[in-house]
This record gives sequence, structure tokens and C-alpha cells, in this order.
Amino acid sequence: MMRTLWLALLVWCLGLPAAAQVVRVASGAHDGFSRLALQLPAPADWHLQRVADGYELRISGQNRYDISNVYRFIGRERLAAIWADPNTGALKLSLRCNCHAIPFAYRPSVIVVDLRDGPPPPGSAFELGADGLPMPPLAVQAPPRPRPRPAGTRDYDWMAIALERQKRAAARLSGEAEAVAAPVTEEVPHSAEPLREALLLQMSRGAAAGLVQMDGALPGPRVKGAAGVTTSQILITDAPGQLSARLEPVAAAGQSCPTAEQLALQDWAPKGLVALALAPARAGLLAEFDRPDPQAVGRATRFLLAIGFGAEARGMLDAFPADLPDAPLWRSLSYILDGERDPSPAFRGLAACETPAALWSLLTDPGPTAGDAIAMQAALAAFSALPPDLRELIGPPLAERLLSIDRKAAAETVRGAVVRAPGARSPRVRVMEADLALARGDSAGAEALARPVVEAPGPSTPEALAALVEARVAQNLSVSPEEVTTLEALLRERAGDASAARLTYALTLARAASGNFEAAFSGLAAAPVAEARLWEMLAQGGSDDALVTVALSRRPTVAAIAQAHRIAERLIGLGLGKAADVWLAALPDPDPLLSARAALAEQDGRAALRRLEGSAAPEADHIRVAALTLLGADAEAAEVLSRIGDAPARQKAEVRARDWAGVAANGGDAWRKIAGIMVPPSAADPTGAPPAEGTPPIGEPGPLARARALAEQSADDRARIEALLLAVAEP
Repeated sequence: MMRTLWLALLVWCLGLPAAAQVVRVASGAHDGFSRLALQLPAPADWHLQRVADGYELRISGQNRYDISNVYRFIGRERLAAIWADPNTGALKLSLRCNCHAIPFAYRPSVIVVDLRDGPPPPGSAFELGADGLPMPPLAVQAPPRPRPRPAGTRDYDWMAIALERQKRAAARLSGEAEAVAAPVTEEVPHSAEPLREALLLQMSRGAAAGLVQMDGALPGPRVKGAAGVTTSQILITDAPGQLSARLEPVAAAGQSCPTAEQLALQDWAPKGLVALALAPARAGLLAEFDRPDPQAVGRATRFLLAIGFGAEARGMLDAFPADLPDAPLWRSLSYILDGERDPSPAFRGLAACETPAALWSLLTDPGPTAGDAIAMQAALAAFSALPPDLRELIGPPLAERLLSIDRKAAAETVRGAVVRAPGARSPRVRVMEADLALARGDSAGAEALARPVVEAPGPSTPEALAALVEARVAQNLSVSPEEVTTLEALLRERAGDASAARLTYALTLARAASGNFEAAFSGLAAAPVAEARLWEMLAQGGSDDALVTVALSRRPTVAAIAQAHRIAERLIGLGLGKAADVWLAALPDPDPLLSARAALAEQDGRAALRRLEGSAAPEADHIRVAALTLLGADAEAAEVLSRIGDAPARQKAEVRARDWAGVAANGGDAWRKIAGIMVPPSAADPTGAPPAEGTPPIGEPGPLARARALAEQSADDRARIEALLLAVAEP
């Protein structure tokens, strides 16, 4: 029975849906916009739409958000409030500015929402409400202001109060109480809030350091001792003035941070030539009984790390095992210096440390994301203090990591610290400068920096070729098949390396830029972050063959929505109306004019007219004319052409409709003459000419008169037709 119960409970637990993990939301302030970065536990579908006071972001399967750090780097001038709706699980963004939101997927698991100043771009799909209709512009609200302090209130100033009391006491003793009484009655109340906050801050720091013993009970009445001193007091275990010395820096999760002395690589470096300092640094490694000397092993390991020899430093620790507390830190440093993956990263999660540990945490793989707290000033200061050789060694990967988390200013600072060193710039530094040029939007400059490195093969060739491809794609330029082949070979060599992800991304773009869109889309599984860029390249510059092949074989995805309108437009131009309808259906609010054009491409005039119902755009009338002409309703088409003022087209429609009265009234001289032929002649005159005034009635003409009249009429008709043929241009 018990076994059956346990099995039933297990089956029930397995059927429960997995609880959604927390989505961390970080922020950043930029010129003209505020940025929100959402770190998803795993890639998921998402959708942003307008609501009355801002925007609503829905992420598939997510209903828990960590918004505790949103206002750490931004104010409330754009984002008035942010909260998670408990009913729908959507993230609500309340705005108070004349601004708009533009979201995009920075990575498969990182969603970025920019709150940009000014009105949204025309036709933005993110300005549509839940019903798919455009929402009115956001109203600008006045920013909240703190309540004013009561009149006559000032900050707590214990010295001023003590002096005032001393002054009043002296005045009473000297008989000047009346002169001092007036200021006393007008005494301005003091606010003790600043003093209270300062005391709470210092007491909390003391409690965290173990210097202050806090009593959880509420304070009772004060009991004075013999000397008039209260017996309740704060117990201090160390001497006064030692509080700040006992406070050790901690990381964001509360773990202890390595100190600056533990990571002072600039102090470990040799003062002279490395070759002359190598032997003394390795001296005395073995002590009595051939046991490793911990001090000597530590000195030799630190020396090797300071000159950038990571593998040698690990070999030293392995060959001479000793009790060294900082050995885990040194091992992680050795892997970082060699650019290899660390199996036991000691610096993971230490990016918030106000010590050099922040620098090495940035270089740890995996490093911090865009939403993590980073002590950037401490990291940059530690980098600038390194010897020039080490700055050149770790500068390029550090700049690349900073660019990946959108810290462009910090990456530029790293570049400045590297290029300040004397001597020629190495290929690694040139690749770093190319990456920074790409981040600044200088694609031509990035290509000029990367191409010489590609043309002189070396260890930095893979990164340089990736930067070159990205620069050419950014300029809408082609990539040669030879460069694609080289990238494929380099990717096979770098499989499993830290640079493999970037090479895969570059190869995907290179295949598309060389015209092989089918191969580029087939490789998206290895580089999903490139999908949005591939659709853009296909829609804007892909050949008709590539467009038809890819657009007809793949369904529209979230990454392709931004290009759905352009793809549908090109498919309509190729006469593929049904294929265009598939892409238009993916849009939240498809353009009715484009939808009607898709129906015309399929020769369906009735569907085109239905899709234009209610549209008063000038272009809509031209599409209506084409639809009516397709249906043979030339008279109705002539009415529409008359409304839009297209006289030549109206005349042709009236001719096709055989509306000779309209042709005679609206056509040119040549057409009016032809219309006179088609109008039946008057019974009074076979020639159609009205009788002159005062002409007496005559009898029925004879055969000769009728024959002569018909001959004259025939000659006149022939002249009119010849004049019309001369007036109408050849098709």
C-alpha cells in the first residue's frame, strides 16, 4: 500500500509544470534613451504591445521577475513604474515621457527594451494594443516630486543646538533672559532624520563586521546609575576607529572578495629583464627533505603569472604541491591568461567586488551578463595598473567581453590603456580596435583595421576575419567565396574554442553575403542570434531566386516579423500573391493596400475590393481601378478615375465601356469626333447636322441625295479616324 502511494505521488509530481525561473531585469542610462535588459533562464517567445499608460511585455512561460536593480542606474524621468501583473504574468512598463519603446533580442536569452525619446517610428508594430489597433500617443505626465519639508524645519545640527542651549544658560545667569527669550519662542524645529539614517548605517556596518552586538528587544526606560549614566549601551568589542578596517569587501551574493594584495600582479612582475630574473625567481623551491618550500613556490608562481605564463604557473603548482591558500586564485588566473576555459573558476560571481577581482571576474567564462552588478571602476583601475605586456595580452578579450554586455565606454577605456604602451600594435590589438570601430558604427574603419591582419595569417586571423565579415555585412557589401571557405576551415580548427561562437556567427553572415542564403539559413541552428540579420539581408538585398526559395520554404518567425512587409512586397512584385498573404498574416496589423495588391497578383479583383473597404488613401483608388478593370466594370472604373482626376485614364475607361456620350463630353477633339460617329444620326438629317434656322421643311430626299450624303459621311468618318490614329500614341 505504501509503495503504491509513493508511486502515485511520484507520477503526480512529474505531471506538474516546472516553475518558471526568475527573469532578471537590469537597466542602463544612455544619451536619449534608457535601456532595460532582461536575462531569461532559457530562450523563449516574447511579445511587446502598448497599453494605456505604457507597454506590456509578455514572455512565454515566465511570470517571475527580479526588478530590484532597475532604478540603480536610471531615474524615473522615462520609466515611471515597473511591475509584474499577478494575473497575466506580464511585465508592465509605465511611462511618463514623450517617448516610445523599441525591443529587440540581443541574444536568444537576452531581451533588450530601449525607451527612446520622441514619437515612435511610423508603422511601429509595438504601438498596437491588444486588439491590434494603433494606440494614441502617450501623455506626458509631470514627474513626482518629494513632499516639501514643513516650513521652518532644518536638518539636525547637534553643535548648533548645544551652542544655543549654552547661550540661553549664560543669558539667564547674566540676567539677560528677556533678551534671549524671544529667539527661544521662535525656535525652529529640527529634523533628526539625517542623524537617524547615519546612526543606522554605521550600526548596521558594525553588526555585519561583528563589532556591534545588537539586542532585538525594544528599549525600556532608562535606568541611571550612581554617576547619572544610563546602563543600556552598545557593546563595542574592538577599540573605536577600527570599524572600517574590519569591513571586508563582499560580492553581490555575499561571498568574500579577494583583496588587492592577493591580486597585485603589477608588484609580482620583474623590475628588469625577464631572462635575468627567471633564475632567482625559481630558486629555493625545495627545502629540507626535498619538500616544496611554500614561500618559494608561491614566489615562482606569482612571477610566472606576472609575465603571462599561465600553463607554466599551473605546472609549477602541480610539480611542487604546497599548502598555498591563494593557489585556487592563481590557477584561475593562469587559465584566464592563456585564454582557456577554467574547470574551477575562482572568480565567478565576483564582478561586484571593489577589488581587482572584478577585472578577473569579467574575463571568467562564463562572465557576468548585462544585468549583473559590476564594479567597473575597480576593474578598469586594476587593468590600468597591470604591466604593458599583460594589458596587451588580456586587453582584446576584455574589450570583447565588455562590448558583449553593452559597456562601450569601458571598452574604449581598455583600448586607451593598451595603445598607450610604446611600440607597434600587435595583430590582437588591431582586431580589438576593429571590434570597437564596429561598436561605434564605423564599419569602413573596422574593415581597414581588420584586412591587414587577415592578409598576414597568424594567431589572430580567425578573429580578424570575423571582424572583416561583420564590417562588410554592415556596409551591405558582398563576401567572397574564398573568405567563406577560409572561415569554414578556421571553424573546424577552433571547434570547442571560446572563439567558435563568433566564427559561427560570422560564417552564417558570410554565406548570406556571398549569395548562398539557403546554406546560411540551414546553419541557423548553430547561430540562432544571426536569424534577424539574415532576414534583413534577404529582404533588402537578396536575389529574387533566393527570396522565393527561402520565403516559400520557411514560415515567418518572430525574428522575421520586422521584414515581413518588405518580403511580402517583393513577392507581390513577382506575382506570388498567395505567398505574400502568408507573410502578411504574420503581421499584427497588415497593410490593407498591400493585401489588396496581393489579391490583384492572384487576379482576384473581388478580394482586392473587399480588402480595400473603408480605405480612403489615394493609392487605394488606383488599386480599385485595377480591380474594377480586371472585373470588366469599366464604367465604375471611369467614375473612380474621375474622382482622382486622371483624365487620360478615365477617357480610356469610357471608351472600353462604350460610353460615347461621356467620351464626347470629356475626351479630346479627336475622341469627340469619333464619338460623333458612334452617336445615332438625327432623324431630321442623315448627316447628323441640325437644320439651320429659317430653313423650310423639305420632302423626303431621293436615292441620289441619300447616296451623296452617305459618301460625304464616310469621307468625314475616315478623316476623323485618321486624326484619332495620329493623336493616340503607339503602345
